[in-house]
Amino acid sequence: MSNSPVPSSRPVYRLVIHFTHLRPYHLARIRSAEDAYAHSGTSVHGLALIDSTGPLPPELPISRPSTPPLILFPECSSLPASSRRISREVFRVLDQLRPTAIAICGYATPDARACLRWCRRHGAKAILMTETRECDGSRVWWKEWIKSRIVRRFDSALCGGPESRAYLEKLGMPADRIAEGYDVVDNDYFARESDRIRAEEGDREQETGDRGQETDSSSQLSAFQFSAFTPKYFLASNRFIPRKNVSGLIEAYASYIQKSKIGNHQSSIVNPSPPWNLCLLGDGELKPSLIAQCHRLGLQVIEKAPWEVPSSQSEINNQLSSIVNQPSASSLTTDTCPLTPGIVFFPGWRPHAELPRFYAHAGAFVHPAITEPWGLVVNEAMASGLPVLLSPGTGAAATLLVSGLTGESIDVQSLENFSNSLKTFAGNHTTAARNTTQAARAVLAERSPTSGFGSALVKLSRV
Repeated sequence: MSNSPVPSSRPVYRLVIHFTHLRPYHLARIRSAEDAYAHSGTSVHGLALIDSTGPLPPELPISRPSTPPLILFPECSSLPASSRRISREVFRVLDQLRPTAIAICGYATPDARACLRWCRRHGAKAILMTETRECDGSRVWWKEWIKSRIVRRFDSALCGGPESRAYLEKLGMPADRIAEGYDVVDNDYFARESDRIRAEEGDREQETGDRGQETDSSSQLSAFQFSAFTPKYFLASNRFIPRKNVSGLIEAYASYIQKSKIGNHQSSIVNPSPPWNLCLLGDGELKPSLIAQCHRLGLQVIEKAPWEVPSSQSEINNQLSSIVNQPSASSLTTDTCPLTPGIVFFPGWRPHAELPRFYAHAGAFVHPAITEPWGLVVNEAMASGLPVLLSPGTGAAATLLVSGLTGESIDVQSLENFSNSLKTFAGNHTTAARNTTQAARAVLAERSPTSGFGSALVKLSRV
């Protein structure tokens, strides 16, 4: 009797998950699919053109797939100019993998079109992954007709939320072949790391308080030091491009600061709650004009993170002279010191390992976009336990925003309403903060869990 294994009659299901740029949240999605298919004999492979994850230390506690994704152009930091070269590489790798199905990111890029052609040529299932909504841009009838013809070539679709689903249906994708769950991040990573940072900083702050004032009372340095928790700041994280409406946020923030100063001056309260700062995490083409806007509005700018405080008086003077654009830092007093409420921080682009700290110290997350298909930063903020202030143009709002529980909607079309929202929220934050963390995480876990990506693909593989 032979001891060789008897071949299984069940065909092996091979799933390829395609992205153009591989980013850290894609790693969590691929792992989610691996977990969802773990007991079905399915092999899952990630495929991307270039690796845009940035520096990810091996010890960083993020979710990673057991099989590293395949990168078609590992030597490139930007996409190759030749569509023919991209298509040729896509076909070469897919011919080796011979997938049963491909989850394809979009339909407009050369690599996405190549994946779709390979599926049609080899009888593999083509699953469209998209977050696009009808309201995300102007629509021209003939372009929509072409788009509809392309969408109908896919077997099913994984989308972001209800608005994305509605647009797919309008383009001709049957409702029973659509599943939501595309826009997810590594919720556990942001929850665990933000809690760890808050606990560590809280312990350090408590130890400092227990020791009492240890610095020389005549030293000016103590006037410039501040806790990572006080004052709080509004956090926004964006590419600095027009549709993200960062300039609108700065305008509203300046109005909020002015109202807060007037309110505190008129108030009879001895120590009114100080207004919050603003931290604009990210980078982009508009950064110089945004900094110039802050100066025009009388806001103080520091191109660092809120906790990156100078360690000496001379360093403070140098920073004030160069960044705050004052003629001489020596003339500044404690009242005009930039490390007081009313600062706009521009820390630039930061790697994935640093993001939880920005969320951990923030008081609220603001997403003021005019239009945003989803906004994964909203998921990150809620996983970190932050309330979110979202514009109606943010796609995630339709799924994740529960007014009064996870945050509030903000009217970014009205400067008065926008600034009032910031002022009202900051003023009420102390009483509401206690329940925010659990509420934000509970809603996120119910409506946009990391596992939702994999379970949605399993569902679509059966239709």
